[in-house]
Amino acid sequence: MGAIADLSLDETNFVELGAGDKFLHRVKSNRLHKGFVNSGYDVSVIQTDFIDYCHGIDELTCETYSSFGDNSVFYDEPFWLRLQIAGIALHQKLAFGGRSEVKLYRSAAFVYFTLSDAERLQFHNFAEPKTVKRVMDAMPSRIKQMQNGDVLFVHLLLPHFPYVLDRECNLLPISKWGYSQQYYGSDPMDPVYYEAYWDQVACTYSLLAPTLDAAAEIEDLTVVIHGDHGPRLIWYKTKVNPLYMRQTILAIREPGRPQRLIRQPQILQSVIPIVMAPYLGEP
Repeated sequence: MGAIADLSLDETNFVELGAGDKFLHRVKSNRLHKGFVNSGYDVSVIQTDFIDYCHGIDELTCETYSSFGDNSVFYDEPFWLRLQIAGIALHQKLAFGGRSEVKLYRSAAFVYFTLSDAERLQFHNFAEPKTVKRVMDAMPSRIKQMQNGDVLFVHLLLPHFPYVLDRECNLLPISKWGYSQQYYGSDPMDPVYYEAYWDQVACTYSLLAPTLDAAAEIEDLTVVIHGDHGPRLIWYKTKVNPLYMRQTILAIREPGRPQRLIRQPQILQSVIPIVMAPYLGEP
């Protein structure tokens, strides 16, 4: 992501921020967005708190959503499901926190929760996919407020574990929620990981379609949407091809260019500079 912002192959183009900062990282050089601004475009950026693209560029209009998800996305779910989720969240806070006063809770709850969903879902970002869905559901309305000459840049945190959405983007039963194999240490070839990932890929594509259709209604609007990283289903467990780690989606809507789908893997750090060069006044 830092390389994309720098329009280069420099994958070290980011700074890791300290505890207490709103963001985990920020890009050091942002030639992409500065280039759009200097060329006279009004640029809107929708980003996560994992990496800040907007630092030091006052002309950008920026909106940030949590990379760990927002549990308020579950408010429209049935009461019994919200109660289960609240219990899991409370268990996570108490069982995996570092404060000494929760040691008694850990001991008392160990036997029960070892056999429960709360223990299996010990990572607290299970709200992330539905949070991204909420962001994307609002995107067509947001785009309708934009004008000719605007640019919209979106860091889309899907498809991404945990896998809690089915192919139609409906919330799965808690018993079917899961993460990539890196967290379980079980058989990396178990098809359940791959099926869950590809279901969430299908969901992601269904969320992209209304956004791109809305963008097509504005003649001179540019939209760039890129994902986060590759499947990483066996991340940290097995040495894998770097492409497997990094393959993600890239959707670009350019004024005057017909739609097409490129299925062959591309290096985003190489594609972005070529596609964006005409907008940035570069050859």
